[in-house]
Amino acid sequence: VAVRLSLRLLGGFELRGIPSGHKVALPGKRERALLAYLALSPEGRQPRRKLAALLWGDATDETLLDNLRTCVWRLRKSLEDADHRLLASDEEDIVLDVAHFDIDVLAFRDLAHSACQENLEKAAALCRGDFLDGLDLNSEEFESWRRMETSRHLDQAVDTLSRLMRLLMESRQSERAIDIGTQ
Repeated sequence: VAVRLSLRLLGGFELRGIPSGHKVALPGKRERALLAYLALSPEGRQPRRKLAALLWGDATDETLLDNLRTCVWRLRKSLEDADHRLLASDEEDIVLDVAHFDIDVLAFRDLAHSACQENLEKAAALCRGDFLDGLDLNSEEFESWRRMETSRHLDQAVDTLSRLMRLLMESRQSERAIDIGTQ
């Protein structure tokens, strides 16, 4: 049976099992940041050195790679991924198998591109707050990435909610349009 996890990055960080709903606790901020970064990376793949610099921009090279190994080990342990199906690594890269995850940011982005009112309403329901709200690392590289993703999400959310409000107004559902506009 394939492992399924729900990863929420909007309005904070939350990882839950599907369908059980049990919360998966991750030991530290960097494990959460690593999972979030890989989840939004193309094909869930990033070079080790880039990840190390993202999470610990202020240490020496070997220390960074040791820290990253420990972080990956802790993440695998929390995900109960002893056989490395969810989080794999090779000489150069670390790879998250995103097929095992339902990721709210990616679902929002897919739904937000739609012109269909039902899909826009689903996208609006996913707008639960700022991207990785409350997850702060002492790393300028991470904070820069988080600011960029936050800005991207806010721009897309405003556009999505505006289009949904317009559709609701056109179908004479002004009360619902006002509710959407005040969320």
